[in-house]
Amino acid sequence: MTVQVFVTVGTSALTKFPPNGWQNKEKDLIKKLRQGNNEFFKSCKQDMIGKVTRILNSYGDKADTRGFERYTAELGSLLAMKRQENMLDNDPANNHIILLHTDTAEGQLCAEVLKEVIEKTSGNAALADKVQFKRIDSLSAENPENFETGLKKLQELVQTCCKESPDSNKIFNITGGYKGLIPYATLLAWDFNMLVCYLYEQSKELIKIYRPLEPWKPIFSEVVAKTTFPSPKKKVRALLD
Repeated sequence: MTVQVFVTVGTSALTKFPPNGWQNKEKDLIKKLRQGNNEFFKSCKQDMIGKVTRILNSYGDKADTRGFERYTAELGSLLAMKRQENMLDNDPANNHIILLHTDTAEGQLCAEVLKEVIEKTSGNAALADKVQFKRIDSLSAENPENFETGLKKLQELVQTCCKESPDSNKIFNITGGYKGLIPYATLLAWDFNMLVCYLYEQSKELIKIYRPLEPWKPIFSEVVAKTTFPSPKKKVRALLD
């Protein structure tokens, strides 16, 4: 069984596994990342990959239910998927994970770290052999006036990915990332006949959200069109994940 998993990416990797010397300095770290220094980005990435890999390699088996408190939001929820029947395939070669991140330096960093860690991990914690990260422009919580544009780009990207793998079982994991995206991601997933899953921070088991009606009438575009988005003149304080 081929499984295609869309995963929204937040910044919990940065929060839990910051680069060396940047513990408890997340705001300063993000500010420096956004200055665009490529060498600094690469250095942070390698530090984080090492830390996350060591933790992920400590994963035991299906009896190991440690999640958010030990791993990132994305990895904790993917491991929960691995433990449950009819989610991920037992053979990592049949799993394709698509990491969806915002157009911020920190979002890009976390997505790249997760991609390399997942691809290099074997044994009990192996999740997928094929991992991609996809950047979604205008989907940042810091620019809510552009959010409608970002949602349309997300829809286009998901549609393209689904067409590339039409016969795969499709799941949308909405655990990580900007929480304001959750209702839209859920509706979008249902439009493409996907199961939606979420791992609550204090939980060991996934919440599964099935499409409520059959036949289903696609409604994502209609909901986006009827949403009232903030005016560009308004300033909205953004909260980091």
